[in-house]
Amino acid sequence: MRSTTLWDRLPEPVRERVDAEVVQRQLIRAVRVIRESGIEPVPGLAGCQILIAERTELLADRLVPLPPRDPDTLAARVGGLPRPPVAFEAVWDGDTQGWIVDLLAILADPWEEVPLASIRGLEQSDEATATGRELAARFRVPFHFASPGEPDDRAPRWWDGRR
Repeated sequence: MRSTTLWDRLPEPVRERVDAEVVQRQLIRAVRVIRESGIEPVPGLAGCQILIAERTELLADRLVPLPPRDPDTLAARVGGLPRPPVAFEAVWDGDTQGWIVDLLAILADPWEEVPLASIRGLEQSDEATATGRELAARFRVPFHFASPGEPDDRAPRWWDGRR
């Protein structure tokens, strides 16, 4: 089913809710709004994803800005954590739109990972590596990225064997 046909089938209040979620970058919520709209047959996931991608492109000038991910901003955030980091780590994750590198602060006692930034795209591993290394140097802790050159969401984690 073409997404324009799906869009045309949605009642106006549902369209407004979908666009509101897209503008807030809440893409999974937008898909849920479509699938729970009450139209029959229930739209498939693939059709919803295509529609959300189109709405995202159409509403690009209204999207909320992505959170800053520069080292100074992230270091300030880390300084406000309840415990100092024992390491920083970059890990691969993926979704229907592609690969993402998540930059994490690792805390101990109890062990916890705190998301600092998500950097989308294969070419962004260099940014994640540079930012992670800079944060690690500032806080004098290790930085770990098991697979910077190739996406691997099953690569060994920094804390494997440390807990």
